[in-house]
Amino acid sequence: MIYAPDGVYPENKNVFSVGCSFTEGTGVKRENNFTSELAKKLKYNPRNYSASGHSNQYIFIIYHKLYHINL
Repeated sequence: MIYAPDGVYPENKNVFSVGCSFTEGTGVKRENNFTSELAKKLKYNPRNYSASGHSNQYIFIIYHKLYHINL
């Protein structure tokens, strides 16, 4: 799941997260998950690339892709 609303805050201010169901926010509204709450406090845009039921390998692959496209 990718939750990334545009136009909330300046384009270059983003909080990225990649992780498991806890980071994704399973069981809570998207706007209340960890990434969104942290982004609100920092006045940044939330970018949650977490996915429930995926492995550490998935997390590493997504992080690696994000890192290499300079997000």
